[in-house]
Amino acid sequence: MQALQHAGHKFQTVSFNSWKFARSQARIKKECSVCFSVDTVVTSQDIVVGFDKAGIDIDNIVSIQRKASNNTWIVSFNSKAARDAALNEPSVRIAGCMVFLGDCENRVSIVKLYELPVELPDSVVIGRLSHYGKVYSFRRDRLAEGIFNGVRTARMIIDKPIPSQAFIAGEFARIWYPSQPKTCRKCGAEGHLAATCSSQRCFNCEQPGHRSDECPLPPLCRVCLGETHSTTRCPFIYYSSNISMAEATAVSYAKPAEKGKEADVAKRAEEKKNRAEEKARAESARREERAKKEERDRARKEREESDRRKREEKDRKASHRDHHDYECRRDGRRDERRDGKRADRREDRREDKKREERSDRERERDRDRDRSARDRSSHRYHEEESHSSSDDDDDGWITVRRKSKSRSRSFSFILIYLRAP
Repeated sequence: MQALQHAGHKFQTVSFNSWKFARSQARIKKECSVCFSVDTVVTSQDIVVGFDKAGIDIDNIVSIQRKASNNTWIVSFNSKAARDAALNEPSVRIAGCMVFLGDCENRVSIVKLYELPVELPDSVVIGRLSHYGKVYSFRRDRLAEGIFNGVRTARMIIDKPIPSQAFIAGEFARIWYPSQPKTCRKCGAEGHLAATCSSQRCFNCEQPGHRSDECPLPPLCRVCLGETHSTTRCPFIYYSSNISMAEATAVSYAKPAEKGKEADVAKRAEEKKNRAEEKARAESARREERAKKEERDRARKEREESDRRKREEKDRKASHRDHHDYECRRDGRRDERRDGKRADRREDRREDKKREERSDRERERDRDRDRSARDRSSHRYHEEESHSSSDDDDDGWITVRRKSKSRSRSFSFILIYLRAP
């Protein structure tokens, strides 16, 4: 600390009363901060704008921070009076969502209830939440003016943990709030999930470990879990109602009208009535004009949709036609190639046949030529033999000679001369 002070750092003194001591623990008091939770994504600028529209002095804001663990925003002011002035606002609209401001010191929590039927009165839900703490305010979330989204929001101090699921007057409800402990959806106990749960849940006291017929407690009220009355005698059902925010009404401090001015009062009342009727007529005309505009927009959208479908149908037919033409051209080219290949094969077969015929004729011509040569050779040989035999002297010997065959082979012959006795 001294080293930081010597380095030029200045420290602001905090009062001893700003701390809360319990046994051996110490916790800082958050007497200048408020908290709230919102179901959508917002920025710090949205929060400043929402606070300004709600009439909260934004010049007193010193810090805006978001707790990512539970999606909660904390806004701190420069004084406790500024914090109290902000808490006096019943609700603040931020980025189109209505939120409740809670006191960080008193641990006010925002509790969300889902999946409840719209017919279930708000007082019955408040009765069940009162079993777990003190409810300060309650509302129904809206989608638009007069249209609810099924979510109910309560601002309360939680004395004991609220289960994530509950049956309120026989209706199932899912409950969520920041820092809510994870409980089993089957038995409502902590430490495990429904997938691994083998326990049972009592529908009388909502405690795990036994059934309702084995519950040691007497039959409890199904609304507020009270023991002193039955469900049909529950005051939250007997005085069942839906909670709505009371509109601020202006208080008039004007003196009562004098008797001589009764005519003026009646005239002003008549004028006010006429203005109201004129305003109603103007509103009716605006509604009719809006309905006509919506009808024209719907007819225009229908024409555009019809034109779009026609264009798509035309494009589809054109695409189908182009595809058909492409397939025809492709089939034509394939047929041309196939016919060309067939013609080439026929031409090749004809050429092969011509070559074979030409080869056969050449072989036949060669055979004829060889046959003629052999015949001429044989003829010359016979002539030579005949000449040689006539020139020899006739001494009684007979010349034996073997005829040559048509094949062109060379043989060796021995001439034997036999003498006659």
